[in-house]
This record gives sequence, structure tokens and C-alpha cells, in this order.
Amino acid sequence: MSRFGNRESGFFASLSGGSAISGNPCGSFYDTTIQTATLPNTAYAMKLNSTDANATNLCSVASGSKISVTQSGIYNVQFSSQFQRSSGGSTETIDIWLRQSGSTDVPNTNTHVSVQANNTYIVTAWNFFIYLQANDFVEIMWATTSTTIQLYYDAPSSPHPATPSVIATINRVS
Repeated sequence: MSRFGNRESGFFASLSGGSAISGNPCGSFYDTTIQTATLPNTAYAMKLNSTDANATNLCSVASGSKISVTQSGIYNVQFSSQFQRSSGGSTETIDIWLRQSGSTDVPNTNTHVSVQANNTYIVTAWNFFIYLQANDFVEIMWATTSTTIQLYYDAPSSPHPATPSVIATINRVS
């Protein structure tokens, strides 16, 4: 059995058997709905309606989109989202960024994604490192120039499982 970490931080984990890091805050969340933008150029929080309880420790989702932590530290927030454009022919834009504790858009986290054709699927996925204090929360925000763009959920059908509209994970790295 291997162990790593330091005694001062209490960060110890067993590497045998592929178990989760004991005591380390982490979370795995996803959404099983189609999420729409009812107005163009308006900020929306990506919803997360499900939690993988086996991969979540000391983190949670509140109010459907707020990923909350119980311990201060630097966190790695990762996500993937599947967008679909249902109609239209001109190029439209999606913006994705982080918002911290409800009102602060985190500087330098926005990314533009272009969608060109009708019935196009685009997967966006990246990660952010962010310092969060105990009881802070972070949200993954999005806006689009067109209401024909949506976060797309696909139910399971042979041969594949369900496709969540959003998957988000968080883990404390220090």
C-alpha cells in the first residue's frame, strides 16, 4: 500500500484498490435535461441536476448550478458540455466562463465558441484552477447570440448510455 501527502495538511490517501482520496474535497455532477437560452446575449448558469455520490466528498450542488465547497483551497473545476444548434444558417457564438459566489465573473475565464450550421453538435470541455474559500461556490456560465443553440441531453439508446448536457467535476489540488 502506498501513501502520499504531508502531515501538516492532513492530505493522505491510500492508492490501493483505486479508492477515492479520503478527506479530499471532490465532486462529480451532471445534468439530464435540455437547457435553453430564452434570450440571446443573456448569462445563464449551466444546470447540474445529478450527483455521482460515489465520486463526491465534501462538495455539493446548491440551487441547481452552484458547486459548493466546504474547505478553502485551490480547486480544479473541469467540465464538458454538449451544445446543439436546432436551426439557422448564420454563424452564432457561445461564451462560457466562471462566476464565483453568485455575482463575480472570474476575470480571464471566458472563451468564445462559434457554431455555423443547422443541426450541429459541439462539445466544449476545459478546466480552470480557482481559489475558493470554505462555503464559496462556483458556477459555469454561458450565453449565446441565438436562442436556437441549446445544451443538449440525449437519452440512452442502443448501443450507448445517456449523454448528459453538462458534466462537471471539482477537486481540491492544494
